[in-house]
Amino acid sequence: MANTPVTKTCFIISSKILHKHIKSLLSAVSSNPIVPILENILFSVDSDELLTLRASDLQTNICCELPVEVRGIKPTTKPVQFCINARRLYKLLSKLPEQPISLAFDGDSKVTICPDSGYYNFFSENPLDYPKLPTLSEPARFTMAGKVLVDALIKTLPFTCGDDLRPAMTGVYFEGSNMAATDGHRLIRVQVDGLNTYVSFILPYKAGSVFLKAYGKSDDNVHCEVVKNNMRLAWANYTLIVRLIDERFPDYQNAIPTNNSMSAVINRQALIRLVSRTLDFANRFTHLVAFTFSKGKITVEAEDLDSSEDCTESMAVKYDDYTFQIGFNGLLMADLLKHVPGSHIQIEMSAPNRACVIYPCDGEPDKKHLSLLMPVMLNTYA
Repeated sequence: MANTPVTKTCFIISSKILHKHIKSLLSAVSSNPIVPILENILFSVDSDELLTLRASDLQTNICCELPVEVRGIKPTTKPVQFCINARRLYKLLSKLPEQPISLAFDGDSKVTICPDSGYYNFFSENPLDYPKLPTLSEPARFTMAGKVLVDALIKTLPFTCGDDLRPAMTGVYFEGSNMAATDGHRLIRVQVDGLNTYVSFILPYKAGSVFLKAYGKSDDNVHCEVVKNNMRLAWANYTLIVRLIDERFPDYQNAIPTNNSMSAVINRQALIRLVSRTLDFANRFTHLVAFTFSKGKITVEAEDLDSSEDCTESMAVKYDDYTFQIGFNGLLMADLLKHVPGSHIQIEMSAPNRACVIYPCDGEPDKKHLSLLMPVMLNTYA
């Protein structure tokens, strides 16, 4: 290893370990932040030789703790802190072979990273300018199995709304044992097990994404604390503190129809492939696809008047009610079906102008995973 001056605070860590955890934090770093220091990761080394890494975009803060070997001037009552540009550091670590590296801080504005045969100097902005962590006073506490939370977020996050003019719909709504998300056209509600404390809040999309990337393949429980505007999630050596969305989530329970008189059981992958083929002939703006249910089969049709092209294709399904036709945005339906678990689905319907409800159905319908899709009116009902 290259000689590192021991008159500075210096610590040794594996390049592979540091690279892994910097990668976990990177999703919290904004590309063009309002405050330039937020392009950096804050390094903090305390007297117990514990390194804390922190990334922030003001709304989302994620921390990771790692043991290191400290050399030179060791921290005493106050930790030694410095900042390094997150993406530049990640690029360097990605190109280094696995080896012990040293990071030395001169106490002013220079951080030197020394691999086996060289050195790289980084400029450190003033760590005192890095935003402080919010405090949570008298929070509600609960614990979730990490894999349960991961599974629920994977199912709900894709259906949040990307429209900042509807902030309440830009995150996942937690309400007791239910987690829900909607983009205005589709709704997903997932019921989770093992949650004994009633809480309700909206977790921002970015916070959920940061959690998924940082949690990775861990198997730890997630310990949660919630106050009105903030939430802390802690697992293993990670802590995620996020600002919650202070809005009222739509009354999604009343949007779920409960008196559906017709239902069909369909092979999920076969339906995805059928809708995908049909979409090539649908209007490229509305993506309108017509579904006609008749005894034992479903017929899917699409037409593009601009190009004078159309298609019709049928497939066998389990359906015993009267002939019924309904229209959907085929693009939204195909995407929704990709996130429904299981090999078969049960679609429940009542009228061409009312939402349909979709459950996984490998045997009996799984009511813990509900998907709702709004219809599109067909010309025959105009």
